[in-house]
Amino acid sequence: MKTLHKILLLLVATGIVVSCKKTVNNGNAEKAPRPVIYENDLFSIKLPSGWDYDDRNWGGLDSILNEVDFYGPEGCPVWLHCVKAFFPFQWKNIGEATEMAKTAESLRGEDVILLTEIDSLEIGGYPTTILLYAHFEENDTIIQKLHVTYLHDSHIVVYVNENFYYNNADVAQDIGDPIVETILFKKVKNPFDNKEVLDKAMEDLTERTKDSEQVKKVKELIEETKKEQ
Repeated sequence: MKTLHKILLLLVATGIVVSCKKTVNNGNAEKAPRPVIYENDLFSIKLPSGWDYDDRNWGGLDSILNEVDFYGPEGCPVWLHCVKAFFPFQWKNIGEATEMAKTAESLRGEDVILLTEIDSLEIGGYPTTILLYAHFEENDTIIQKLHVTYLHDSHIVVYVNENFYYNNADVAQDIGDPIVETILFKKVKNPFDNKEVLDKAMEDLTERTKDSEQVKKVKELIEETKKEQ
């Protein structure tokens, strides 16, 4: 168990395990002039007219880093950040996936508190738990409504974040909740069930990240854990 904790700590340190990120529209997103269905190899989501998306960090199912951001028109009080979480072991149920998300969030070292937890929910027919966090930044409080969704047929965990400022909570959720409810997940095989695919993904990540030494330590700890089992 100590080894698993070390792995998770290193993954958080390198940014591989990501559950929350305050994102801004940097002008590189694709604008939807009318309602449109965004789709990648894991899920689809229906965006309202005027919303943008940026999926340049979506590497595909056989990639470790997978993130996509969704933004409303200027002045929209809510923004979405979706992540295919990575951990080199399979979680057995939504309970384990939720605990992993809570542990990862606690290791980030930010000024954040967990406000509430709501379980027994679903997104696209898959079990989901909502973790509601408050992030304190200077004079603002950002609320992170983190939906932890467990895809039991592939053991993949997806984080769907609704982010908004505390003062805009009601109107933001009136906009964000219906969008999240349109998400449909695809039934896929988890490429990381294949050790060669996982090893290749870790090698690619080592080449791409400035924290390559951290990634190497993660790989060493993974092998250590396998020996313990």
